[in-house]
Amino acid sequence: VQASSRENAGKSEQSCCANQLLAHKKVLVAEDTASIAYAMQHMLRGMGAEPVVAETGEKALELLRNPHQEHWDLLVLDSRLPGIDGLEVLRALRNGDTLSPAKTLAVIYTATTSDTFLRQCEALDADGVFLKPLSFKQLRHELEKLVTAKSAEKSTGCPGKPKNVTQEKSAIANMPETANTEH
Repeated sequence: VQASSRENAGKSEQSCCANQLLAHKKVLVAEDTASIAYAMQHMLRGMGAEPVVAETGEKALELLRNPHQEHWDLLVLDSRLPGIDGLEVLRALRNGDTLSPAKTLAVIYTATTSDTFLRQCEALDADGVFLKPLSFKQLRHELEKLVTAKSAEKSTGCPGKPKNVTQEKSAIANMPETANTEH
């Protein structure tokens, strides 16, 4: 019984720490599918984050360029938004065309698996490319890994070379799954 209690305490401690990785972090979610945006907001709030949803790329850029907004800590960008797509939002961020730092953590959420698209993401220095369908459990796991790596990079001053997009594609595509998103 004691061993079981220690295991549960360890799991609870890990869960607690994982839930705090995004505590008080501002997260911009650019997602046009209402059900996915809602679920993503709920998941991010559960991780302690302060998510804001933009339904279009134009709205995401407006928020990124708003001088009354504090800087964003993380961007989760759907690759296929109406109007300006997620890659264009990422391009604007990386080119310094927003008020957020160009190195702000940014991931692309996509159903596109072409090598050309993945090379574009890599060229724009996407911190991650998550392939749909992806459960929110998987998305949460991947975001936790990215935030942990970014935090370690900041505290040590040693940039860790992130996986390239193709390796990330393989890792995500091969993860076991039970519940997928619908988009």
